Amino acid sequence: MISVRLAPNCARNIGGVTQSRRETFITIFAAPMENSMSADDLHFLEEQLEVPYGRGDGGSTWHPS
Repeated sequence: MISVRLAPNCARNIGGVTQSRRETFITIFAAPMENSMSADDLHFLEEQLEVPYGRGDGGSTWHPS
């Protein structure tokens, strides 16, 4: 049997950070022109959640020559 004890007043931190901020901890490793997301999904991620792009960053594309 497993016993679990919750401590609601206990505060955790990593390097002094106590809250997970979207702009710091959530990044999309994709580009906005990828076809796997609908326009509504992209709008939700970019406008509602304000999630930045990691790989690709939406600025440059690569084309074979």
